[in-house]
Amino acid sequence: HIYTLLANTALERGFLGQAERLFTEVLKRILAGGEPQDSNAVVEISLKLAEIYNRQENLTRAEQGFEFCTKTQQIKVEKLGSAADEDTLALYGLSLDRKAQFLLSRGRLDEAEAAFRLAIDLARRVHGDRHEQTRVIQNSLATVLSLKGESESAITLLSTLVKEAEEVSCQFLPTFLINRGIVQLRAGLSGAAEDDCRRAQDEAGHRRDKEAGQEAKECLNEIMKIAGLIKS
Repeated sequence: HIYTLLANTALERGFLGQAERLFTEVLKRILAGGEPQDSNAVVEISLKLAEIYNRQENLTRAEQGFEFCTKTQQIKVEKLGSAADEDTLALYGLSLDRKAQFLLSRGRLDEAEAAFRLAIDLARRVHGDRHEQTRVIQNSLATVLSLKGESESAITLLSTLVKEAEEVSCQFLPTFLINRGIVQLRAGLSGAAEDDCRRAQDEAGHRRDKEAGQEAKECLNEIMKIAGLIKS
């Protein structure tokens, strides 16, 4: 437990080398203690190591780690069927989401889309259609669709997320508005994009969400640059 605590603290502080060594030591200890190689505990640590490798730009080891986590959970879920417990399902979904984010960052859009869609299915199974976790993964899927040139599908999905987020005052409403604004900007809909990003800025201000506020500001700056180019 002490090693795990130290490892998580090192990771939170950005000490990646230290975190890697500590998580590796935790993994060795629990395996030596008889923990099955396919247990959720092993997959949880392996997932953190994969994320560390990714941040260290050790892409081969990162991909191997994400693949191990998703494949291990897939085998368990398929074997257990309807008897699969919530923790196992949730960890499978989290592994898929992290793998999809990795694939997205590498520009492997078709693979990322497939992983995000599976992660959404798992999130629905565990949390339901309207849970924030389900919506956040759908937001990521919309990004992939936009990058693939499927702007209409992306905007439709994001519009559904915005509508649902408005109904329950979801904390991610500014994020969804910004993403829809960016997608609309890519599609040449600068007026609609500006409306969304201005509204996102207002919503972020009400929620005191500095990160979303900054993203909205950057979105508006990008729109202004494009408008300047058009005028010239």
